[in-house]
Amino acid sequence: MKYTYEKISDKGEEICFKTFQWASAEYLCDEVPDNWNDLNLEAREQFINENVHEDHEHKEAEHVLFDIENLARHAIGFFK
Repeated sequence: MKYTYEKISDKGEEICFKTFQWASAEYLCDEVPDNWNDLNLEAREQFINENVHEDHEHKEAEHVLFDIENLARHAIGFFK
């Protein structure tokens, strides 16, 4: 799955991915990399598991990813 969300400007896709990266910093020690969309599921889960904040270590990678996506969507919606 590519993380582009919905277009919110002429640079909508870039802005949405940057928002996704920003949101990832709330749950991970390092933002998701620029090549996130090129990574396979296993590589994404490995990245999350290696970089998850201590507060979220008890969650599975897919749940952390859901939280990141949810925060990004709310931020995009807030600034529309």
